[in-house]
Amino acid sequence: MENLQTYLEDIESRLIAEQEERLLGECETFARGEWTEEYFNPARTTAAPSKLDWPDININDAIEDDELMIISQFTNVSRMIGSNEGRLLTVRSNYGVGILPSLFEVEKFIMPFEHNTLPNVRPFKGGVKDIRRVVDGPLPDLNAGFGKDVFRLGKRYEEIYSQFPNIAKYVRTDHPDCQGPMDICELLWGSEIFTALYDMPDLIHGLLRKVTETYKVFLGEWFKANPDKDELHAYFGQAHLGSICVRDDSAMNISPEMCREYIFPYDQEILSHFGGGSIHFCGKADHYVQYFADMNGLEAMNMSQPEYNDMESIFSATVDKGLPIYGLPQAAIDEALTAKRPLRGLVHSGS
Repeated sequence: MENLQTYLEDIESRLIAEQEERLLGECETFARGEWTEEYFNPARTTAAPSKLDWPDININDAIEDDELMIISQFTNVSRMIGSNEGRLLTVRSNYGVGILPSLFEVEKFIMPFEHNTLPNVRPFKGGVKDIRRVVDGPLPDLNAGFGKDVFRLGKRYEEIYSQFPNIAKYVRTDHPDCQGPMDICELLWGSEIFTALYDMPDLIHGLLRKVTETYKVFLGEWFKANPDKDELHAYFGQAHLGSICVRDDSAMNISPEMCREYIFPYDQEILSHFGGGSIHFCGKADHYVQYFADMNGLEAMNMSQPEYNDMESIFSATVDKGLPIYGLPQAAIDEALTAKRPLRGLVHSGS
């Protein structure tokens, strides 16, 4: 394996400024709702393949070694500029969905090496007793758990940008995966949280309040050290306006009424605090998406599994109201086009 400097020099020399500028401009046009074609499917027209043999790094090795983590992230950048893919170029502190929960000192769970999958955390062993301790206690140390790793990698990326002007201009650092407040609460509490929504609503709100405050402080410190390059956030290379992406995978498990009580107010607080952004969800969301779409500062939606949804309900709540969907699988776009369903230039293909 080459050293990190060699890989970074390779990226720096292969970036085609005119191509990246064009792509960035197209992404901004889409994000602002000004794309004139039926849907948005960006691409690089000129591939710049590498002459280096870029390594395939297991995530377990990457989380133990900063240099391997950085190389693994720039491997994705190399693949993008060496192909015709149309995503913006991003790297991240890639420690999985357990980043925020780990601040509260729950047990980390490192996946088996052969799975090559990001780590997670286990719920508190003490159940409700531990939850009450968190609710009644101070905000956690931001450098606990994976926190110190996240900030250390963010600092390394800023150092790289100071040395390589092309990388600094065209590669952006995605904010760490903080999920959403309810997702974090589920990871801390475990699946019993869903019955607690009925049995202990005050404790749930207390935990959501503590998690939301931690979320704001943690990402606030992140953005101080790793400021945005412009008005776009590129979630896995897919651009939308605003600084953040809140992830609401837990929402699929509860009713619209419970979403309005336990999810929307805290998501709204985070969106407002950071000046807007997008919301991601996995699974089924057609039962509550119309409420999400009315949130202040919501600039776009991202979904991964259209096959579990009534897409007409999704489109009615989003593109018909001027709200873009980014990263939609191409199969769902093709199905909509076949049915002559207008997409209004507000759907981005995730291919």
